Amino acid sequence: MPKSHDSHWCWSRRDEILSLIKGKAPVLLLDDETINEGIFGLLYLEHVSRLFYTPAFNNHPRIIEKACMLGAGFKCLSLDELRELRESLASVAQERFLLLLRDWENPASARDLAGINLVTQIQNLEQSTFLTSGGPTIFPRIDIVDTSNPREIRQVIDAAINAKASGLTIGGFYISSTIDLASYGNLYGLETVLEEIARTFEEHITLILGQELGVCISGSGRVDLSMTRERLEKLSSISEKASIWLDPSDILIRAAGALFLIVSHTITLSDQCYALVELDGNILKDLISPAVPPRIINFSSAIEGFRQGTGLKMEDVQIKKGSLWLPSPKHTRKGHILMITNVGAMSPHLTRRASPFPYKLEYLCARPICQVRL
Repeated sequence: MPKSHDSHWCWSRRDEILSLIKGKAPVLLLDDETINEGIFGLLYLEHVSRLFYTPAFNNHPRIIEKACMLGAGFKCLSLDELRELRESLASVAQERFLLLLRDWENPASARDLAGINLVTQIQNLEQSTFLTSGGPTIFPRIDIVDTSNPREIRQVIDAAINAKASGLTIGGFYISSTIDLASYGNLYGLETVLEEIARTFEEHITLILGQELGVCISGSGRVDLSMTRERLEKLSSISEKASIWLDPSDILIRAAGALFLIVSHTITLSDQCYALVELDGNILKDLISPAVPPRIINFSSAIEGFRQGTGLKMEDVQIKKGSLWLPSPKHTRKGHILMITNVGAMSPHLTRRASPFPYKLEYLCARPICQVRL
């Protein structure tokens, strides 16, 4: 099913946004209402038992607070990140933490991982590390690479059965895909994986669906709750004894961010307008993702037809003598404000940088809900 385009959240609050970013560009603006909609909406779908937010993609304190308040869990990408987050969120139950590790060369002690959920490659797991009480609940990872050959899937399931027999706590499976998820009419072999698991395990287990395997998004990059509900109903019917947890990764937060830039100059090359903006090209590369394609919009234009803007890809960006030129909508002029959508997430190394961000961060609080007497 193709992604549909819908209006962006910025237009309903345009005057407020222009006032907020005035004189501050470049500004990365985070929209509280979009964050609310994504986290709250997914958590309250019938078939979703747990949802994880990944601070590594945006560790803004307000987002962490929001995810915690709404009841989401937290996915960590390293042991250090897990320790820091557990310390700062001391009131959060340990089972709401998910640690995803690919490299198991330096295993932590069971005490470090007590009570959390651990995702790892089961074949490489040093089982003796966890043969103590109070260790983690382990979720072997299944990466869907070749849907025509289920042999690797079977190997992971068999390894999980053996690990459970040896005394490890196996909670279920973490399922992700390395395939480009471009079509929502195709689940890329996920049904095959779930059918194989359902045939093997008679008892109740948990399935963690990574990235877009469990969550659908609209053309604007927002979570599409209707399509997601339909997908989860279909998957639940395949594996009726399984609980579903969702790990949307950076998808959950991308649509909540928009980057605003001031145009300092424009040129036209082969009928394409390019705008010179003040931004490091490497920073832009860290912000945009093909999974949730950004759009570049002239936020100063009052012409309705240009509100959807144009798709933005790094290969279309011109970098000359360190200057960044962005392909822009027609009628873009010096002094205009350009907006790049779907940049609420960034690469983890950018969130961990010690120096200040090369742009200002602003948080657009949710509008108050009108209290209506029933």
